[in-house]
Amino acid sequence: MSGFFKKTKPSRVKAFEISGVKFTISDVTRREQTKTDLEIIRLGKIATKLKREKKLDEAIYCLIEQKKLMSTIGFCDSMVERHLRLPKFLQKAGRMAEAIAECREVLRDSTSSKAVIYDAMRLIYQRENRMDESYLFSLLECAWIAVQQKTFSNNSNEKWNFSLYCEKKIDSYFKNNPDTELKEIITKILIQFSVDLDAEVRLFTRKYQSKPKELTAVQNSLKASKREQSAKTLKYSLKRDFEMALYDHLIFKGNAMVSSFENTIRELLEIN
Repeated sequence: MSGFFKKTKPSRVKAFEISGVKFTISDVTRREQTKTDLEIIRLGKIATKLKREKKLDEAIYCLIEQKKLMSTIGFCDSMVERHLRLPKFLQKAGRMAEAIAECREVLRDSTSSKAVIYDAMRLIYQRENRMDESYLFSLLECAWIAVQQKTFSNNSNEKWNFSLYCEKKIDSYFKNNPDTELKEIITKILIQFSVDLDAEVRLFTRKYQSKPKELTAVQNSLKASKREQSAKTLKYSLKRDFEMALYDHLIFKGNAMVSSFENTIRELLEIN
């Protein structure tokens, strides 16, 4: 994400990759550096230096000041990794409750980076040797990647095998766990989650396509000599409108689905 502050013409944020799955974080455009941006970068570098010197309290102070400055700009998903440094430092300093509270705050503000945040929470719990919670957030990362993959599936030539990805996650947790019955239950829940997502996409598509389409300015201005070219432009525009509408719908619906999924897994793993 370092290119976010680079002086350049407006363009879409490059696609990023997590756990082998590629998709775009957001449609945020790049902008020129400001004094606030430079100070945010400077504080981050100081925090890194202090951490190396084992001065965690001072490093955390720098990141808290950095957070205050970032709040003046507004939350941006393309900068989520920068937001997640503070909770990771807090965990390392033995301030676990504060670390999780910070993660929850970033999770609340994020629209399209929840998988990255869940992965950070997985790591934080893993470092505390709280493996049940770590596994829970590993599965939530799985679920949210599935939601995002559905939103970008029309733009990607690569097919992602959700079942295979989840199987690896489940196998890693049950490697030293003999509870095969629980393993089968969680596997079925994840598969059903994917099935429900597919059903949601189909339902939304049917409803969207059944809406009466008004004549657009492009259609009204078609000329015989340019009919074919304009028709292609219109087709692309309608396709883009549908993809954006599907994205908005799945992000909204995904929050509720993942929340329900989390409650189910918490109950199974007996996590409060």
